[in-house]
Amino acid sequence: MSSAITGYPMAGQSGAVASSIALLCHWLADNPAGATLPEMLAAPHFQELRGRCPNDPTAQTLAQAVRALGEQGRLVPGPAVRFRPELLQALDITTTQWSGDVVPGFVRKRYAMRLSYCPHGWPLDPGQAAFPGHQICASTFAPGRAAHPCEDLPVWRVTSETGRRRGTNYWCEAELPGDFHAFADGLRP
Repeated sequence: MSSAITGYPMAGQSGAVASSIALLCHWLADNPAGATLPEMLAAPHFQELRGRCPNDPTAQTLAQAVRALGEQGRLVPGPAVRFRPELLQALDITTTQWSGDVVPGFVRKRYAMRLSYCPHGWPLDPGQAAFPGHQICASTFAPGRAAHPCEDLPVWRVTSETGRRRGTNYWCEAELPGDFHAFADGLRP
């Protein structure tokens, strides 16, 4: 299920807590009704924690993960641990794709391109768990942009396949390269 669920690492978190946040995000996405902390500890999904963090009690690690997600405002207050309903809404994604026989600058090399639009931005996978919680515009990585990164929400995802290479870039509306504008016009609402 594609949704806007992400976890942000807090300062001073151990690797075990970061792993717990990722596991918790996946579990809550599959179990929208949620559960209390003891019920979650009994779920097979969290048995994996026991092997990952032998020096850190599982209950304490999971409680820290719940507290971190609660501080981010991602959980509904109450005894049951569950995501806020708006975070479980499926993303509205439209996609177009095309292919060609020759990549510009190469001889006889096929390529396939896919352009996808998500008006609410592209969230990070819960396993990535990083601030700001969504993908970063690819223009930020251009030479000379490190001092002034693009802070706009990336709404475009460009996936390209050339032979054995596959790459994905995310772009905001203003920075989308000109080559894609003709295809983008058909995807905007």
